[in-house]
Amino acid sequence: MNNNLTANFNATRKVDFDLNGKTLTGNVSYDTDAEGTILLSNGTVTGNLTVDTPNVSFTNSATVNGTTTIKDVANNTFTNNGLLNIVIIQDATGTPRFINGQNSQIQNLVIDTMQPVNLQGGFTKVTVKQDTQLNLANGSVINDLNTDANVQAIVSGGTVKDTSGNGEVVIDDEEVVYPQVQIKGYVTYRVSKVDKNFYGVQARIVLPADQHASLQAGDRVVVSLMNGDKVLATSTTKEEVKDLVKDVFKNEFANEKHYASTLFVPNGSYPSGTWDTTAWDASYDVKPNRLKVEIKRDGKVISSTVSTVALDEAFTDGSSKVALSWEQILKENEPAVNDAMLKINTEKDAAKLKAVVESEALDLGLNLEGYNALSDSEGLGDYGQGDRQIAVITDILANRADVKVETWTLEQFKKLFNAAVENRTATQDALFSVNSAKEAKDLKIEDFIGKVAVAYAKNQEILPKVSENYVSSKVVTDLNNAINAFNAIQDDETKAAILVEVFNEGKNYTSWGQMAQAFFGSMQS
Repeated sequence: MNNNLTANFNATRKVDFDLNGKTLTGNVSYDTDAEGTILLSNGTVTGNLTVDTPNVSFTNSATVNGTTTIKDVANNTFTNNGLLNIVIIQDATGTPRFINGQNSQIQNLVIDTMQPVNLQGGFTKVTVKQDTQLNLANGSVINDLNTDANVQAIVSGGTVKDTSGNGEVVIDDEEVVYPQVQIKGYVTYRVSKVDKNFYGVQARIVLPADQHASLQAGDRVVVSLMNGDKVLATSTTKEEVKDLVKDVFKNEFANEKHYASTLFVPNGSYPSGTWDTTAWDASYDVKPNRLKVEIKRDGKVISSTVSTVALDEAFTDGSSKVALSWEQILKENEPAVNDAMLKINTEKDAAKLKAVVESEALDLGLNLEGYNALSDSEGLGDYGQGDRQIAVITDILANRADVKVETWTLEQFKKLFNAAVENRTATQDALFSVNSAKEAKDLKIEDFIGKVAVAYAKNQEILPKVSENYVSSKVVTDLNNAINAFNAIQDDETKAAILVEVFNEGKNYTSWGQMAQAFFGSMQS
């Protein structure tokens, strides 16, 4: 920054910010999932600093006059080498580590998380808002440890000179080393049993040999599958499991020992002798994107680690020999959907497919409101004549050859169905605007041609073909050209004559196609 500036600085990617000795009158915020380090340095921020960087080690070497809020940082630190006023640690997903460098200042460090917090350096005042564990590095000092009412702060290591507030401070004179689990990944996976296959997301974790000595009897591992900050499901070692090394971290993978795994089955459960796993109502649009692993001792979290790498949908090993997408995992766990989609992907007869769609709509999650509003009149009325519901199915079947995958997924079919219903609704409404008109002058091209052009244009990528074998993009072009040609006519009498022909003496057309042909014919005469 070359000059003093009044503005807010909001970074959504990993970028260092050198204030260059200048003053930013405003706020600074970082919000990114990128990995690495970030440095804020060499100047003054008059407002607040907000840090939400789960994979970044953040270093501040600036002066921040407002409040610094640490929502999420990588397990290995926020380092302060500058001057901060109030700092609030809210990180609830890992084990945040805060280093206050030599000659750096903080007026008040507020701990507002139940996660264990590692502190290093000297602190004038630390205020604890929730029950937590403070691990002080050798030589670290807290001058005043303040606790809110009904809050307990357990402190190990370092020195606490004085305490205040209405809570409880427990000083553990022995330096405690807590075991830390490593996350190796979480993958889409199939486990084959004698009578059944289980499809889900497998968490793969390791407890290195150098961590074993810090375990205690009764320690339990809690694995949380997450989407953002929301916990989707948890898997906890069973209470009867007494030896985590012998009974849980007992496997080997890729020449690495002390592996463990647990399987999360969406909308179901997996039988395990060592893990109690909750089920969750999974959906296609809420994919797991984070994994948290904690070790609990006497019901309290003593260590925590988080991975925000993407769900691995390309993993293969053991009984899971084929890569499985998140969508496939969900599909395999919905038997009713499986059965319905098998019928949809194999049925070629329009009438039979129509019956499948209507009977399986509830299981498929199809919204039939627009479909049911389509006319299926056997007699000729203002809506024309014929079954537009079967026309929806015909449009879907016409596009089967254009689908690039072997079979439709449920989501693909929903898009096809909804697009076909929207198209047929547009043709029905367009036809009704002509058949129900009292006089030719009531007709509007935006209604009887324009509505169809808009719907077909919107859905042409989903439905490349309409009305069996017509190419959607060409139909859209022809309709728009016709609208432009009509609107370009300067003579009002000519326009009126065309509308009279389309009006057809008030006689109803059987279909929108018949009416459209009449319009195109009148334009050429």
